[in-house]
Amino acid sequence: MTVSEYDDIANRLEESLKQLELVRDTLSTNDNFTELRRKVDQTCEKLSVRVNILKRQDQIISANQPNYVTDLYKLELTDLMPHRRAYLLLKYCKQKDLKVETGASYLIDKIKLIINKKGEIILISTNLTVCLQSKMVKEDDEDSFDVNSLELSQK
Repeated sequence: MTVSEYDDIANRLEESLKQLELVRDTLSTNDNFTELRRKVDQTCEKLSVRVNILKRQDQIISANQPNYVTDLYKLELTDLMPHRRAYLLLKYCKQKDLKVETGASYLIDKIKLIINKKGEIILISTNLTVCLQSKMVKEDDEDSFDVNSLELSQK
């Protein structure tokens, strides 16, 4: 990963942490839950988050588009303190043969986050979503960085 790519991801993570504060606040109170949930749905359109994949729950083949499948994963959202369990709906074309490794850490970039009526966090992939497994991003030299080495400023 180059320095500019590292900086771009770090900036998106910084912005996402601000939005995750709203998620944490929404889940910590029953007051105005519906209104806060709507606000989360509107503002958390393109987040960058770090997660640990816990297990693959299911795979659903689209009835309308049989060339597309949606995998359902249970994961731990590590950017939210305390860490919260969440679900990931990852839609992709069957031809891509996407493999997500259980037990691995990922940086998921440009993902939509919603909170359902039960108070569960759901991450939904979009056409722009990118999943980077932390072991796929190696530290090559002093101008390269690992996803796990991202340090964000504390404001």
